[in-house]
Amino acid sequence: MSEILDSDFLQHLIDIHSIGCGEKSRLKWYLTAIIALGGMKYAELIPELYKIVLDKYIADEDQMVETRKIREALTKVCGIWGAATTGTAIRQLLNATPEHLQESKCYRAGETHEMATQRGQEMIDSIYPKIPGYDLSLNAKGSADYTWIVTTLFYGHVFSFMGILNKVETAQSIVAALLSTDCQEQARNHMMGMQFNGGTREEVQGVRAVVMAIAERLGVRGKQGRTAVEVPSID
Repeated sequence: MSEILDSDFLQHLIDIHSIGCGEKSRLKWYLTAIIALGGMKYAELIPELYKIVLDKYIADEDQMVETRKIREALTKVCGIWGAATTGTAIRQLLNATPEHLQESKCYRAGETHEMATQRGQEMIDSIYPKIPGYDLSLNAKGSADYTWIVTTLFYGHVFSFMGILNKVETAQSIVAALLSTDCQEQARNHMMGMQFNGGTREEVQGVRAVVMAIAERLGVRGKQGRTAVEVPSID
């Protein structure tokens, strides 16, 4: 075990991730942590954390499901980080994944484009129109192609696919990815979106707390030393 991921620090992550959510939080702290490592360009620590998680925190009978969720979370945040950062994280995860927990199945292969596009629009409608002052039309004015890619591909085929992660777990992944890359405005929007889609404010605060703790541990600073944007209330 490295000095960075020692047992005391990991217990600290567990504690702050579940504050206000009870001991058995439905969201997994290690999903947030692995995404944070990838986003902060410390993907080389993912194998170590994953091995620790398998050894100490996930029961044998749950390891396939949880490993699949970690893979899917990293796959989804490709729409946040881009293919390069995501690919690095996924390959690092593979380096530590036992053969019996690896998969070759493509879970999106049976989807139609029409199905994914409709589902993606529904996800967009569940978030952005509810954010005070957010003007969706500015994206199209800035670039019609960007808007098509985000709406059709990222929201359609990537984010809104719920065959592995549910809505709250998907939002958890997106929020962790945005916070880990200091994308403040979008992080704020998706912290609200997580609450719009069934997450509690306490759960969002737990995700934020873990990302901030990892950033402090690694010496990663936001732009001009700023800390992560606070979790907004939707009340």
